[in-house]
Formats: sequence, structure tokens, C-alpha cells
Amino acid sequence: MSKAPAKVTAQRFTLNGTVTDEGERIINGNEASPGEYPYMVFITDAENLLACGGSIIKRRWVLTAAHCMAAFEGVIIHEDYVRLQDGNDIALIELDVSLNYEMLHSVQPLCLGKAEDLIIGKDAVHTGWGLLAANSPPLPNALFEVTLTLQQVAICDAFTDIPSDPQMVVCTINIDKSNCQGDSGGPLVRQLCDGRWAQVGIASYGESGCSQPRIFTNVIFYRSWIDGNTGSAIAC
Repeated sequence: MSKAPAKVTAQRFTLNGTVTDEGERIINGNEASPGEYPYMVFITDAENLLACGGSIIKRRWVLTAAHCMAAFEGVIIHEDYVRLQDGNDIALIELDVSLNYEMLHSVQPLCLGKAEDLIIGKDAVHTGWGLLAANSPPLPNALFEVTLTLQQVAICDAFTDIPSDPQMVVCTINIDKSNCQGDSGGPLVRQLCDGRWAQVGIASYGESGCSQPRIFTNVIFYRSWIDGNTGSAIAC
């Protein structure tokens, strides 16, 4: 079966119909203000059956999860990705045209985080257009945000399978709010001292139950892979 091209929509939600994937969904989050997260993109297919998030990291590059991209062509999926629990759940989409940040102020790139941005116990923000409660369609037209708490990966390991190298992932645990069950591939970000947002994770997987730990791909761990595949280091 031939693979289809991905359809990427920046900032604007365009999905019609029922989502059939088992990705992540925002639970007990808040509606984001227009233009608040200008790096956020929505990814779907021609039949509008897939819903995933992603982030603009360069004029022609979007960062997302490998498990979202299996049916798409023209996508760079990590060469060692096999399944979620083995890690390497990371992919890059090269756009057909370069984004014009100067003309489109509501479309801007996201910085990639550094090791010092991953601080256990600190808050991070995840955004997406997924369901607002498990198994409760339709999907919202607005982008939603949820604040999650960074936790030690060892804590997640007590609840769910994690990769053999724990540095591959980032763990969050919160009661009654989560990216529980269309937001897969979306960014987990922390706000820096100067107000900029820095991406530290990519929504990957988690156990059933919205208060259970959620697993994100550790963007810092894969920084050299990202830089190598996009042709240069990402300025921040």
C-alpha cells in the first residue's frame, strides 16, 4: 500500500469527522488564547481520520511523534523506532514551502530546550486540539492547554513500561488533568526566564486513566538527531 502525504495545518483546526486513532487528548485543560502558541500545528490525513499535533521548529520543519507518521510519505522517522515503549518516538516533516514568519505573525518557530530546562517538580505546558474528556467526541475547534508537572522517570517506570534508556523520555504525573487518550506528537514546553517557550518533550504514550503518568519523548536527548536531519542547529 502506498503511503499518503501528511496534511499540516498551523494554528487552525480543520478536522471533520470521527478520529479513529488512540492518541493523547487534553483532559481538564483551558482554552488557549488566539496566537498564544504560534508554533503549534495540527496534522491529519486526506480522509481526516488521523489527528496529531506537532511544532514548528524551523521555516520548513515540523517536529512530531513517529507513531503518528507511519502511514505518511516524505517524513523522516527515527531509524530505530519500532514501538512506543522502546523509545525513539520522534519524526520530522519537511514542508513544501518555507514559512514566512514576517508575514504571518501568528506562525512562529519554537525553541528546543536544553538539559537545564528539565527540572523535576517544575511545570510544563502541553497543547492540542484533542478531546476534552475520554471517549467524548466531537473534537474542539479551539486549541487547549494543560499544565503538567515534570516527575522522575523512575516514578513512571512503576506504572508503565519505559525504554531501556530512561534518558529517552520525560515523565509527567498529575491528578485529574492530562493529555489523556488526538494530541499525540504535540509539544511539551517550558517557559524560559525571558518569556520564550522551549520544547522539552513530544507527547508519546501513557497508561489508561487520566491520572496515570504520561510519557513524552525527550527532545533534549534527540537534539543531535534533529539538527542532523534538518541540516543545521536550531537557533533560539
